[in-house]
Amino acid sequence: MTASTLPPFTRLVIVCRAVLVLAIVASGRPLATQTKADFLAANIDPATSPGEDFFQYATGAWLKRNPIPAYQGRWTVSNVISEDLDARIRRISEAAASSNAPRGSNAQLIGDFWSTGMDTSARNREGLASLRPDLERIAGVESLAQMIDVVAVLHQRNMLLDSSVGFVGSRTLFSLRVEKDERDRTRRVLNVTQGGITLGASPLDGVLGEGSEALAALTSAGGILIIGISLKLLEVRDVKVGNYLPALLFAPCLVGIVSLF
Repeated sequence: MTASTLPPFTRLVIVCRAVLVLAIVASGRPLATQTKADFLAANIDPATSPGEDFFQYATGAWLKRNPIPAYQGRWTVSNVISEDLDARIRRISEAAASSNAPRGSNAQLIGDFWSTGMDTSARNREGLASLRPDLERIAGVESLAQMIDVVAVLHQRNMLLDSSVGFVGSRTLFSLRVEKDERDRTRRVLNVTQGGITLGASPLDGVLGEGSEALAALTSAGGILIIGISLKLLEVRDVKVGNYLPALLFAPCLVGIVSLF
């Protein structure tokens, strides 16, 4: 079928559509079918050849716009997002604190929470008073059953805030989370992680302080254990990780003995 054989009404519709498209193009307005500009293109460094240094080519402009601050050892997109999120939370909290919102409203609760945290004078005057009930409960533990009760109370309290938001640290003794299975990403499993890894660290701060050779030895031994665990989880090699556990004790001790001579 040629254009001359089309019905008059059909030919009229085609002509009207063509005129409409030409009018939109002439006006400079984007067509609905046009793709949006790629926001990642702003991060490209066109002066660099992707064949020579693809990383610099793909991220050069972003790196130039976001230099590493002097107070940071690294600076990535996650740091930029975190800084922006913190700034937004601060603006929202400060606005809520000065809004004189109705009692019981979200704004009032947020504002009071912010004001309480920022009132350092009141916190210094109060000292450990707010923690005293928990400290006394912990000090009163004399049996396994009492310890389980205390741990349960502390776990229930931490459930009010999810640790993934960064406001809550490791839970007491251990942490329970449902996460994706490392071996099968299509299913979720219960993940148990230990807590209290820094228990007793304060008395050892003088020996295992930052930059000490003993700390370097302990870190090296721990790194070997992590590699062994990784190889075992990936089923690359059945490493007997338990055999290396004594190294966590003997490595820093050996360094300390050698330093005496």
